[in-house]
This record gives sequence, structure tokens and C-alpha cells, in this order.
Amino acid sequence: MAVPEVLRQLSRRAWEPALARAHRAAFLMDAPSAEALHWAGGAGELLAAGALAVSALSAEAAVPAGAARAVFVLSGTLRGGAAAAVRGVLERGAVRHCVLLCGDEADGGGAAELEETLRRWMGEGGRAEVLLRGPPLLAPVSAELCLLPALAALLPPLPGPGGPGPAEVGLGALPAEVRAAVRALVGELDSLFTALGLREESFAVGALSRVVAAELASYASARNRRRAATSKASVIFVDRTLDLAGRVTPEQLSSYIQLFRNNLKALENHCGLLQLVLATVQTLKHPQTSKWDNFLAFERLLLQTIGESEMPSVLNQLLPMIKSYNERTKDDYACEDFLVLLIYIYSVVGEIKGGKELDIAEEKVKRALVKAICDEPEPSPLLQKITGCDSSLNLTSQKATDAVDSIFRSLRDIARVRLHMKQFHSIHNPGSNTHQASYKPLLKQVVEEVCNPDRPDPVDIEHISSGLTDLLKTGFSMFMKVNRPHPGDHPLLIIFMVGGVSVSEVKMVKDLVATRKPGTQVIVLSSVLLTPHSAVELLFASDRLQPDARI
Repeated sequence: MAVPEVLRQLSRRAWEPALARAHRAAFLMDAPSAEALHWAGGAGELLAAGALAVSALSAEAAVPAGAARAVFVLSGTLRGGAAAAVRGVLERGAVRHCVLLCGDEADGGGAAELEETLRRWMGEGGRAEVLLRGPPLLAPVSAELCLLPALAALLPPLPGPGGPGPAEVGLGALPAEVRAAVRALVGELDSLFTALGLREESFAVGALSRVVAAELASYASARNRRRAATSKASVIFVDRTLDLAGRVTPEQLSSYIQLFRNNLKALENHCGLLQLVLATVQTLKHPQTSKWDNFLAFERLLLQTIGESEMPSVLNQLLPMIKSYNERTKDDYACEDFLVLLIYIYSVVGEIKGGKELDIAEEKVKRALVKAICDEPEPSPLLQKITGCDSSLNLTSQKATDAVDSIFRSLRDIARVRLHMKQFHSIHNPGSNTHQASYKPLLKQVVEEVCNPDRPDPVDIEHISSGLTDLLKTGFSMFMKVNRPHPGDHPLLIIFMVGGVSVSEVKMVKDLVATRKPGTQVIVLSSVLLTPHSAVELLFASDRLQPDARI
């Protein structure tokens, strides 16, 4: 069976225990679970099975009268904020029978201990059932893309100045919350590869990817699986932070849509495609489209400037465009847009030559951003997460300054993140007298190397040994002519972007592999679909991946 079909079946299988208990039940679930449910058939599947309601999990969530049971669906384990929300619902006394579908905790007491906890929260006479999830929660977006929503907050840590080098980073050197996320990811991947019957050969590009691949290689369950599995695959883990840069007219599409009028058979056969086209037309006709076009044009201009000027000149070019709320028109950029541009600049430029001139230029941009943030009548949800202030009344100049200082420290780290790389050191092509400067995505460079017909030993794509045989093969290859494992060896190529992936990257990978290595099946896995603003949140939000211990 084809891998995409297996992924679709697996995404539905994860919901079978919930469907079996749906009759007269009220479902309460966290956001990642809701995302996975959307791609596994949607809430309609639960309602068709007899559920009375499907709603977001919160401590204030109400269970409708007449519900036989409350079913809580968690993407992770019962701890922290999720535990507080479940407890808040149960302690109100309206629920006398509850079911909990959640992930297993390696160091926990299992289902029996969780059931006792739930009964204690419900009070005397309450009945509880705990189901520890088997298949992972998946979101099979397309034939080439599958997401693991439970890990949407995972992003490779940036290398701080004077911190451990990429080769020195191990699981023990990571913050506790990142360690927990890595262990959860390894467990999810092992469950997924078990369902696919895979014996994977792991490769890594980036420090956290190396940690994830090494943990998967040494994971006891994965070792047993690889001994029995027969289907081979190459799995390449790539750190998102190594590259953070990253049409037709609506009238033309509208004219095509008119051809379907009064043709019921065509409408029935192409209903899904028409919905996508209509959504595209609506997007392209959005009043902000011209602003987005200007934004892309400015990014292209920055590419030329980066190749011709030093960083201070690039920042000085940006400075006049940072305007306060009262000075902005509908075509001017908001604070969040400038953060997107700054990430783009620092990621593309790579190594920066420091000095007094750069410090002065950065200080000017910082002051302009602080003023713009403080002048907002109400901070946007993204600015609230970055500053830690939910209202303009709480947002002081000092808090905005602290947030912007933290942002620029992270930007300097972003510029350093590829310094250790040899082959993938740059994602900026400076151009020449005949060609404009261009951006060459790191993921494109990785895939081109995998598909290279000459099969040179990859320099920056590191093979992660998963057993004694691999270690011997790698060791012997240093002294005699023994072929090292190569990511292009197998008919199935899986690329896992650690920290999120964009739709354009998925299409690029699909097209490159189809052109350069026909016959190879490619699947892109990741935790979240990235937009420019979601990347800003992952990088700069003040509470990103904080230990979930609010109970």
C-alpha cells in the first residue's frame, strides 16, 4: 500500500477509540487534537457517531445537559495546563463519567494512576476510563506532506554566543522543555515508522536534528522494529533555524470558474478543486494583496542590497519605513511585518561583521521598533506573546525595550547558525553583472545533494549510526573503499523539518525529486505549517516551550 494511503488510515485509526465512545458524549479537546481531527474527517465524524458536542478544552468549558459522559482528548500527557483544564471541568460536579484519551508518559504510573486522579477530581461516585494512545495524532495534509500537530511548538534552539558548538550539543545539554519535546517526537516517529513497517537510515542537517536522529537510533522500541522491518527508507532531519528566509490573476481564475456554471456533472466531479480555486480568488482579491506584493518586492530589493552593502547600510534602508500607528497608512508595514523582514535579513546574510557602525544601526532600529510597539492602541495577539503584556495599559517602554533587545540577541544568533557548515554555509547567491542576486533555500541544496547522480559523500548531511553494523561500515570506509550510507540509497525519502515547513518548500521538494530522481517516493514530515508571522511567534514569543507546569 502507498505511504500516503497508510498515513491517511493511520490518522483515522487514532480516533477509533473516541468514535467507539461517541454515543451521547461531549468531546473536549486541545488545539493540536482538533487540528488532527480536522484532517481525519472532522468533527462531523464524531457527531455522526452520536456525539452531542465537540468543543475546545478549557477550565470554563461546559458539558451539555443530557451527556452520558465527557471525553477529553489530549495531544500529550495529563499535566500542566491541560491537567488544570480537565480538573476545572470535573470539579464543577456536572460530569459523573469521563473518558481520557491521551499520550503515555514514560515515567508515569500508567492508566490506573490517571483513572484514580480523575475519580478524585470528580468526587465520590465518579467513573473514569483512561485510554493511552497507540497511533500518533497525524494531519495528512497532502500526498507529500504530513504534520504532527502535538509538536507544533518545537523549534531548534539558537546558538548563543560562547555556548556549546553544534557538535557538542547532546540531549542532556538542552533545556528540560526541549528534551521533553524531543522524547515525545522520537516516540511519535517510532509509532509512525512501525505502522509503515520501515527500517530507516537516519541523516541529520543541524544540531537539534542530530540529537533527534541519535535518540531515534538508540530508542529501544525502534531497534526492535528495525530488526523486523523489511521496507527501507532514508530519513533526513533538517533544522528549521538554518534557513528562516523563505501567481496567476484572480480574474483569470474567475473566468475558469464560470465554465462550470449549469454543469452539475462537472461541479460534482470537481467540487474539491473548485473550493480551492474560489479560496484562491478570494485571497488574491483581498485588499492587502498589493501590500503583500510590495513586501515581496522589498525582500527582492534587500537581496540585492545584502550582496552590495554591509549590514548597517541594509538596516538604515529599513529604518525610515518603521512608522508608529498614527503615522501608518493601510499600505505601510506593521511592527510584525518588520520582524519578518529582520528575520529574513539576518538569516540570509549569515555571518555578520561586528563593530561600532553595526551597533549604532541596530540601536536606531531598536528605538524605532520600541516606539512603534508602545504607540499601538492595543498590542496584537502576536505582540502580546512577544512582550508578555496583554494590554497597552501593562506595556511600558521598559518592557518593550527588553523584548526588542531579546529579539536582536536572537537575530544575531540566527546569523551565526550556519557558521559551522561547509557545504550549506550560504543561502545567498550574490549574483553577477548578468544575473540578479537570489535566495537559494537550504532545503533545496539538501535535496539537490541527495539527488546528485555522482553520489559524492555529503559534507553537511551527517549519517547517524543506528547499530554496530553501521559503525563498522562507517569506520571501514575511512581506510578502504567501502560505500558509506547515502541518503539517496532507498526508494523512499522522508524529510523531517524540525520546527515547521512551508507549503512552497513541500512543492519544491516534490518537483525536485520528480525531476532529479524519478522513481523515488518523497514524504515531507514536520510539526507545523509555517507562515511568516508564525515563525516570528516561534522565535520570539516570551512563553514559547515553557515547562507546562501550571498545576
